[in-house]
Amino acid sequence: YDANLFAQLRGKRKELADDADVPPYVIFSDRALAEMAAYFPQSAPAFAEIYGVGQAKLKKYAGEFLPIIQAYCREHRIAEKEKPLVSRPATSGGDRMTAVVTLYNNGKTIAEIGAMFGVKTRTVFGHLWKAAQTGVALRPDGFLEATRLSPEMRARVLDAFAKLGAEFLRPVYEALDEAVDWDDLHLLRLYFVSKGDGERHFSSK
Repeated sequence: YDANLFAQLRGKRKELADDADVPPYVIFSDRALAEMAAYFPQSAPAFAEIYGVGQAKLKKYAGEFLPIIQAYCREHRIAEKEKPLVSRPATSGGDRMTAVVTLYNNGKTIAEIGAMFGVKTRTVFGHLWKAAQTGVALRPDGFLEATRLSPEMRARVLDAFAKLGAEFLRPVYEALDEAVDWDDLHLLRLYFVSKGDGERHFSSK
């Protein structure tokens, strides 16, 4: 990677971290900055391909880091480099599940993962749910970021999972008078379990 650009990006990261009173790695890891200084993303879609850049960080930080990269590239006449695509895993279900979990935990959204593998969103839900059932840790925040429900409705859904269990969606769907979309139920079930609230429902069956 370009050491000079990397230094500028680290400076911006420190500034943002100091303002927010958080450790610098909360903003971006060194690996993320190194990729920015190696591939020179100069647009939002390219920035989204960088390690650790999910939709939340794209919205929050693209406006902070992209201008630095763009200005540096203009000054040094550097073109954006295409980041190699993540190779598709073998067709075995276990391999695909592992790849989906890794991408998700590294900051990719469910929609982005579906697009990468050319599968529907619910296929991604299926892999993440299978991983959750086997005790694999999943980052909870990504599920909340993806749901379109109001905080009040989220609370109702999570309460329904607490009362009815997380193993099946239909009882929760019906308890909520079929007012919540299936995708949102998938997301909040994954959130419920990833927070540790659903473990007792697996062990009790």
